[in-house]
Amino acid sequence: MTQMLPRGDWRARSAWVADAVGVVLLAYLLWRVFFGVDESFDGLGGAVGIAGITSASLGRRTLRTALDMPIVLYLALVVLSTAVNAGRLPPLLNVTVWQPALQLGILMAFFYGAVSLLRTPARLGLLTVALVVAISVIGVEAAYDYLTLSVAWRRIGHYPSLAQWSGYPQLGMLFAVALPLPLAAVMYGRRRPVIVGSLVVAAAFLLDLLAVNSRVTYVAAGATYLALALLEIVKFRRFRLLGIAVITVLCVAVYIQIDTAMGGSFKYRWQTRLYLQYIAASGPEPGISTGFGRFVTWRHAAGLIRDSPWLGVGPAKYFAAVQRKYVDSWQGEDIHAHNTFLHVAAETGIPSALVLLTMWALLFKRLASAVARSQTGMLTIGFAGALIAFFVCSWSDHFTAYGLAPRNRIAFLSWTLLAAAVAALRASRAVARV
Repeated sequence: MTQMLPRGDWRARSAWVADAVGVVLLAYLLWRVFFGVDESFDGLGGAVGIAGITSASLGRRTLRTALDMPIVLYLALVVLSTAVNAGRLPPLLNVTVWQPALQLGILMAFFYGAVSLLRTPARLGLLTVALVVAISVIGVEAAYDYLTLSVAWRRIGHYPSLAQWSGYPQLGMLFAVALPLPLAAVMYGRRRPVIVGSLVVAAAFLLDLLAVNSRVTYVAAGATYLALALLEIVKFRRFRLLGIAVITVLCVAVYIQIDTAMGGSFKYRWQTRLYLQYIAASGPEPGISTGFGRFVTWRHAAGLIRDSPWLGVGPAKYFAAVQRKYVDSWQGEDIHAHNTFLHVAAETGIPSALVLLTMWALLFKRLASAVARSQTGMLTIGFAGALIAFFVCSWSDHFTAYGLAPRNRIAFLSWTLLAAAVAALRASRAVARV
């Protein structure tokens, strides 16, 4: 991952050392994100950022990215909202007033450091393999819990082997994010063993995903698969993913017909499950039994946005504001808005949410234009698919809300994916210039 220590030039030697230290720290951070018990990543993430930025500065490599403007604006708006709302409402328990702004600054330093450290296709490839292996191990643990626990525990998303990931929404997001990584290899693979092996890994992630009782996970996986299939057709004039989807649908249809003819209950069980998750949940009085009643929660968030449209109620103060206006006692579903962009708008204002959406739109536009028939193109589309899945999940959950157990590990995972996507963009441009 790093070249031999250069001789002579002190800047080159120092850059090499900083680079090597940063790569080791990044690997350790990711291991802790996936398998560590505690959530204290800020110090380690800050060290990764310092090492990567130092390496780039000493090595005379640019730190500028296509996302600089929205990133700086977003941080500035969060700081301004924190200052304006400092004394109006209390933040969540154990969260100081300036802690969210400080942690956002650490995440952004980590982002720039990680972009520097992940600058080569070889490192991006190793990161892809590491993500696939780590999430596969988590998938095995989740499958073990699913098969050994009772139906009642399954329904509430209880995974004792994966307590660090809290529950089914987080695990569902994780499997949805992982699915595009092997699918990219299916799209680009030229050798049959590579294609078949990647399909097996993707099928395993899909089975893990289907076992998780999360509506948005199914939507995110479907939207990501559709986006990759369309990209494959438009860019490469290939139909692998479309063909796989058609064959899968036909096989499932045949199985349902055989199961129904033999008196099985597969069709009935899935019809009931889909009804409860998508139709009953949209009724006039959605509640805990239909997925926390997201429509009610979104109306609460919209009310807060109407009251404080420009700078919101302040970071980490969403629940305090909702509790003051809408609820009399603790309601688990009201700890966040169950929508990242509504939550951001409620806490730090509509301009912050628009800046965040602009950052995502700009990133997806650059990723779509950088897709090419090369190793870096495969890496680019893999990370693009992972970010599409995370983006879709973010419309029904806010995984980094204060008060949620795994918020910090998901924050560092998402910014790692952003950094990898930006690094893949840079690598693609470098390959195109050669």
